[in-house]
Amino acid sequence: MPIYYVAVLLRSFAGHANLKGRHVMRGPDDELLRTATFILMGIKFDKILVEKLMSRNVLELSSTYQAMQQEAMAAGLAQGIAKGLAEGRTGGRAEEARRFILHIGARRFGVPTAEIVAGLEAITDPEALEVILDHLLSVESWEELELHHA
Repeated sequence: MPIYYVAVLLRSFAGHANLKGRHVMRGPDDELLRTATFILMGIKFDKILVEKLMSRNVLELSSTYQAMQQEAMAAGLAQGIAKGLAEGRTGGRAEEARRFILHIGARRFGVPTAEIVAGLEAITDPEALEVILDHLLSVESWEELELHHA
């Protein structure tokens, strides 16, 4: 029997009236039949032909596949949250170090210029800002901090 007739027979058996459209699922028996059909067709025919004839990703019908997708999404979400928290902590440390530099520096050297503030804002590494904070007590002016080297 030619492959086209097999496809017509299988699709009509699964309750699909329009061969050019997507399969409309009607219940758990249709899902089981469709999955079994896909697997069995794969024994005889190449993947591209089977996918064309079936016109749908059978994996989407698998409860196991769906559970794996949900687990992967949950793991990705957890990683994203952890990364966001770490970046937030780093950003918070940098902001706090910047605040201390500006506060102590203003008491020692007066109000910083816009260029000094912009230079501090450009530094996002908390450790680099802490080095500047350490040097703040050993220099005599804002300019001596050499922010462009941090």
